Amino acid sequence: EAVNALILSPVFPAGGASAGKPALGVNAFEQHVKAAGLPVYALGGVTPENAATLAGTGACGLAAVHAIQSAFR
Repeated sequence: EAVNALILSPVFPAGGASAGKPALGVNAFEQHVKAAGLPVYALGGVTPENAATLAGTGACGLAAVHAIQSAFR
């Protein structure tokens, strides 16, 4: 099976499975995206407040698990 896309996490400080792992930050995320050669999704600590900082990084999309979960509480 071929890999069609990648998920890179955590981009920002995050909870859940990424709690305690060092965040990449926007600049390192962008460097990884450029080197990947595949579409890359941003995950980990993505919120409505910081999502716009990923614009222009080459990310093909993002996931905001905690932000979405908290909207339903």
